[in-house]
Amino acid sequence: MNVGWLIGNWRLKILALGLTLSLLGAVSFSQNPIEFRPVPVNVEFANPHGLVVMNPPKKQTLTVVGLKDAIDRLQASSVGLTVDLTDARPGPNQTFTGRTKVTVPGVTVQQDSTQFVLSLDTYERQPMDITVRTPQLAPGLTKSAQAICNNSQCQEAVSGPSSLVTTLKAVVDYDSPITTPGQLFSGNQRVFFEANGKKLDLNQVSTFPPILIDQPTVDVKIDVQGGTLTRAVGLTVKATGTQACGYTLNSLDIQPNAFVNVSGPSDAVARLSSISLEDVSIAGATATAVFQRPVRTQNGVSAEPSSVRVVANLTQAFSCAAPSPTPTPSPSRTP
Repeated sequence: MNVGWLIGNWRLKILALGLTLSLLGAVSFSQNPIEFRPVPVNVEFANPHGLVVMNPPKKQTLTVVGLKDAIDRLQASSVGLTVDLTDARPGPNQTFTGRTKVTVPGVTVQQDSTQFVLSLDTYERQPMDITVRTPQLAPGLTKSAQAICNNSQCQEAVSGPSSLVTTLKAVVDYDSPITTPGQLFSGNQRVFFEANGKKLDLNQVSTFPPILIDQPTVDVKIDVQGGTLTRAVGLTVKATGTQACGYTLNSLDIQPNAFVNVSGPSDAVARLSSISLEDVSIAGATATAVFQRPVRTQNGVSAEPSSVRVVANLTQAFSCAAPSPTPTPSPSRTP
């Protein structure tokens, strides 16, 4: 076999191969160059053991060196710095070391660790009653209200830093107007929180682990009493006695209307189904009779109008006068 062509002009062939590799390398590095770049990475906390980190740093900038595509993969990953809290204790302004944790091949981090100043608290679950407020309850009305979960009265519970959750008050503001007594039921009412008398959005409080709310929404049941109420109530009346012989009672009319408007305490008005007027006597009556009757109420209830007329309509059905006796003829005498 003739291999002369392979070794002939070998110096030129080696030079050509070197130039080719250099050209390929130059093209490759122009598309994926080596970079020194500051990269924001995540900060993780390991082994908190019942502790909570207040206002934890979420990102930390590290200076890294490597190929561009490898650094891009690092920036898109969730790794970065890990702070080990195994032996930590509650307290403010404590210094901890975060260890660099980079697992992307082809990337080198310029610093192995970073110092953090952290405040730690105990992580606690705090149950609390829920206050249902009714800012648009009409004057004179009173209410009792409950938060309802799964058809029974319930509490709210918040898990988070003990220094915060022990100061919280859970509140539902039922903002719809309430003007009459009765029972109200409303679902999916948002639970708000107050600390030291000021509203606090727990979603804006940054901790690790995060603050957890057992029931972001609840149902509410409100029983409303008191206040004043106005409504129409019917009037009733009875006739006593017996009209004159031959006369018929056709009707008892209440004028101007058989209904009056009553006003007063809501509970008293709500119990009124009708109002009875004083009886009217038609004993011996031989014609339509008119009676004036007051509309009497109790328990602070008033009526409008305060008096009405009762008209007993009678007509003569037949005459009861005794008939005149028929004359008896005198007996005839025979002379």
